[in-house]
Amino acid sequence: MSLATHSSVSTQIVTVLKREDIPAERFQIVSIGDNNSASTPLRTFPTQGEATSWLLCNGYAWVKDSNPQQWIKS
Repeated sequence: MSLATHSSVSTQIVTVLKREDIPAERFQIVSIGDNNSASTPLRTFPTQGEATSWLLCNGYAWVKDSNPQQWIKS
């Protein structure tokens, strides 16, 4: 039996970008690693706390000492 028949686990990495110009969308969660530099934000939040809460509730783990802030989900 070949191990190639098992599906691979997909890992998603996102970054949290801060925009000062739009207060309601100040913290934007954007997917990275898809070779699309003009990615549309996955979610936007007015506060960093709300963005962090959403990431934690959706299974993301913080990549320590990342700048800009990155989160990973597998």
